[in-house]
Amino acid sequence: MFIFKKYKNLLLRSYKVLKKLKIENKKKSVLKLTLLSFLSYLLELISLGSIIPLIFLILKKDQMMEYVNDIDYLSEFSYSEILVISISAILFFSVLKFFILVYFNYYKNFFFAKVQTSSSSYLLEKYLNNSYFFYLKKNVSELIANIKAEAERFRGFLSILIDLMFELFVISSILIFLLYVNFIASVVFAFFIIFSSYLFLKIVKKYTKRIGEKKSYFYKVVNNHLFLIFKNIKFIKIFNLYDYSIKTFKEIDTKELKQTAKYLTVSSIPKIYFDFIFILSTIILICLLFFFFKEDDTLVIGQYLSIYGLMAFRVLPSISRIYSYIQQINFYGNSVTIFSNNIFSNTFRENKNNFLFKKLSQNILYEFSKVQFKYNKKDKSIIENTSFKINFGDKIVITGPSGVGKSTIVDLILGVLEPTEGKIFINKNFAKNFNTLKNKLGYVSQDLKLIDGSIKENITFGSDIKNLSKREMDERLNKCAATTNSHSFINKLKRKFNTKIYEDGKNLSAGQRQRILIARSIFNNPKLLVMDEPTSALDLNNSNKIIKNIVKFNKSMTLIVVTHHKTILKNFNKFLNINNSKILIKGK
Repeated sequence: MFIFKKYKNLLLRSYKVLKKLKIENKKKSVLKLTLLSFLSYLLELISLGSIIPLIFLILKKDQMMEYVNDIDYLSEFSYSEILVISISAILFFSVLKFFILVYFNYYKNFFFAKVQTSSSSYLLEKYLNNSYFFYLKKNVSELIANIKAEAERFRGFLSILIDLMFELFVISSILIFLLYVNFIASVVFAFFIIFSSYLFLKIVKKYTKRIGEKKSYFYKVVNNHLFLIFKNIKFIKIFNLYDYSIKTFKEIDTKELKQTAKYLTVSSIPKIYFDFIFILSTIILICLLFFFFKEDDTLVIGQYLSIYGLMAFRVLPSISRIYSYIQQINFYGNSVTIFSNNIFSNTFRENKNNFLFKKLSQNILYEFSKVQFKYNKKDKSIIENTSFKINFGDKIVITGPSGVGKSTIVDLILGVLEPTEGKIFINKNFAKNFNTLKNKLGYVSQDLKLIDGSIKENITFGSDIKNLSKREMDERLNKCAATTNSHSFINKLKRKFNTKIYEDGKNLSAGQRQRILIARSIFNNPKLLVMDEPTSALDLNNSNKIIKNIVKFNKSMTLIVVTHHKTILKNFNKFLNINNSKILIKGK
């Protein structure tokens, strides 16, 4: 029971996480897993226990046959037939145990695979529903490691826990049987094994826990380093930073692999240790048996040695496995703590609508009322005491020096950020809630990425296209391509809109990527289109053409554009210039 006391916190955390996860037929699966585990345990005992009568049948032929003859339905069988029946029964239960154990492990592994999928999905959902502030303070590689690596280790922890329980039940049953055979010898025998095992666990426990913590840390560092290498591949090639990149990767990866090597070394010790304990315990047992019996009772001593030897043959590998499992639990313990902390953390702030829906004047779409914003309480305000209105059909351009808060205004308009002070209202006649607003919204920025898919899949990404006919789809795609001047390069491609785009659009120019993203933003013919530096990778001529085309695309559409290109200003009726936390508004 000392194991459960020591790991009570981990068990409780795991139970709470498992209870929270949404797994199909969870209760039914857990019940089936429990029944299979019990059946496997029962067959293990039967197959092991059935060997003992066979040993006695061979060593004490006459005595055993007298006992058999007293049983009516066995009295007619000869010794040879009884021997064949016994061996056949052992083979039958061994074969049955084999298939049940295979199925048990198959079912267990698939169930815990579902647990891992559910765990990863739940954590991803929690991350996605968190406030935008959360992402500003977090490392992406750490989030990915939590979703994949820590969830996988959590699954491993649960799977090991089942195996540990199974082995403990088997050993407990064997110990009870041995106590019945010879109480004193069994107590001494058990005490020696348990004490030596406990001593071993005491020594390695803290060590394996520390290794687990270090490995989790270095795993995330390695992931982050690789992420940065591939994201900066162009810079690395230009400045010939291959050696530096490889050297720094090796240094970090070596630190992680050292922890893995230490863990594997510690994991290999139990087998060596318990082989040694087996020899010692056998010597102690022989001494005890010669103490309890006379020297000429060699047959009796041989019988006891056979029983204890058989049980030791099953018990010692189990003890080795148990302590291997405990080492893994210590190793995975840090991951279970990290994962459960992420699942239940109160530091997550739910992503919510950061503006209010209410009835405004008929022509007003947005209203900023004394809005102030800062990212941290101690920071200087990016926007101070700002009030302005956005009317339906307005064509607004937001300008100002770099870093003054142009993108922050856009994020406030989109509801991604929440004002530190003041309120943002949106006309209830335009959208009753955030779900209806997003269906009328188009958005593009220089930070958005293309997906691994065709040009068509990239333009329609995030749109509900199930009910569109092929004709309607083609019309929309062609209109979007024409508006964004994308036809000029799409028509030259062999597969046109079905051309595959690789990660981040590596097989396209920066301007081509940007035009596809703009096409995506207008695919659903939005009522409100917000564009943050949409043409930063395009020349002035293309920028002007695309903005003009977008204005013509839907003249009633409200358009908000952040730009440095002053030549496109003639397309707009309202100008917001940001400087020193103040917004200067010009136009009607």
